[in-house]
Amino acid sequence: MLSSSHSIIEGVTLIILGLFVYFWTFAWEPLVTLSQVACNISVVSKVLSQTCAEINFKSNIILYTPYVAIVIVIFGGIILVKGIIIFSGKRRYMWGK
Repeated sequence: MLSSSHSIIEGVTLIILGLFVYFWTFAWEPLVTLSQVACNISVVSKVLSQTCAEINFKSNIILYTPYVAIVIVIFGGIILVKGIIIFSGKRRYMWGK
């Protein structure tokens, strides 16, 4: 059974985490783009081939990170709303009456 206070805390935590990841990704995006541009230069690519391969792999991950963060925020919002509904709702069971 869901506890309203736990659901509210978990919802807020997921929203904060999702927003942090979302804005963190956009803070690092220019550096990823710059490193990809540097790796597209043939001289750099020949010298740092292993590093450029790793940069290209990680840049693909970073491209999808904002979408994952949005899903986390939406899921946190759903849990938060569910916690608020549970908190504000009436008791369903009246024991002893």
